[in-house]
Formats: sequence, C-alpha cells, structure tokens
Amino acid sequence: MVTSKQFHTFVNQCFSRRRKMVKNNIPSNMFGADEVARVMEELDLGAETRPQDLSCEQYLSMLHKLQSLKNSREAESA
Repeated sequence: MVTSKQFHTFVNQCFSRRRKMVKNNIPSNMFGADEVARVMEELDLGAETRPQDLSCEQYLSMLHKLQSLKNSREAESA
C-alpha cells in the first residue's frame, strides 16, 4: 500500500534534479541502485529515462515494486 505522502515524496525526489535520469535522482537511503535498475527493467524503462518521460501510473508502479523489493529484503534479514 502506497500512501499519498510516500508517492509525493518519491515523485519529488525523482524530479529533484530534472535534467538527470530517474535512476540517479532516487537517493540510496530510499532504495538501492540495484533495486531501482531491476524495477526499471521490469517496467521496460530505459536506463536513461528522465523524470518528465514517466506517467503517474509508471511512477506508482515503480514505487509499488520498489517497496515490495525493500520489504522482501527486510523480511529476509529479520
């Protein structure tokens, strides 16, 4: 479940440096670079995708998948 606050924070981070690629704008304290690359590949998004190229649905799908990966990783380490 993604809250509106989480979605807003995630999208804001993606646009924090607009001319940069999405993968470079997501801080590592939110999600790891490997997780971001994996999810972008699963969603058929190129590595050079820029924030303005994504739809709201794509952002939401990306955030859902990233949270699932993070939750799985945390469950395994517990």
